[in-house]
Amino acid sequence: MIQLDIVTPTRKLVSTVCDAITIPGYKGELGILPEHTNLVSALDTGVVKYVKDNKKNSVAVRGGFAQISKDKIMLLVDAGIREQDIDAVDVQKQSTQLDQKLVAAEVGVEEREKLFVDRIWLNSLQEMKK
Repeated sequence: MIQLDIVTPTRKLVSTVCDAITIPGYKGELGILPEHTNLVSALDTGVVKYVKDNKKNSVAVRGGFAQISKDKIMLLVDAGIREQDIDAVDVQKQSTQLDQKLVAAEVGVEEREKLFVDRIWLNSLQEMKK
């Protein structure tokens, strides 16, 4: 069993013991099982998936760092939301508005880059609601 803690600057999203975890590492997904070697990794925007009592759970995270030890994972994330807290209608509305901004001719390069990061975030939220 692995202790998983996911913490944002304002609150603790998850504190649980689980069997397996997948995190969105900066260079791809990392699968973590008990007895994992010590590791510190940057996190990308994506979905943290974990299995507890044979039930799959997910949390969307937006950047941060992971500290992994033999039986504990601490994720310090910039932002995050648990699957049960996602409003699918609101996410779809935000997605539509974002797509309209992305195709607008007056959007500059820097703003477009920020919009692409927001697109990845919204895709993560939508992935959890499937």
